[in-house]
Amino acid sequence: MQAQNSPQERQYLSTVKNPEFRKLIEYDNRQLQEEIIPQYREMLAHVTKNMWLAEPSTLEHYTALVEYVEVWNRALEHTIPDDVVLELDHDEKKLHPFYADLSLQFKRLQELTK
Repeated sequence: MQAQNSPQERQYLSTVKNPEFRKLIEYDNRQLQEEIIPQYREMLAHVTKNMWLAEPSTLEHYTALVEYVEVWNRALEHTIPDDVVLELDHDEKKLHPFYADLSLQFKRLQELTK
């Protein structure tokens, strides 16, 4: 996990611990590219398509979602240096308020249907 956030850790793992960690790193990278980021892209597409239905409080987090997905898109396409990604403080924690708002709105709507 640290290797995703540190070029030095990635370098260490790829050289010193190569046989032990190669499969782990390959699995994580494949999962990120083939499963996780595509799901974020789908989430962004869904929110974009249906934003007219969203609560104003939910839309306040739209920019953070767009930024999160776009930085990953660029990083995976190697169109932005790893060091720049680190400087951007690219972290899913920035989406936690979005998740909290979605949860709150979901619970509110459930209460309305009771």
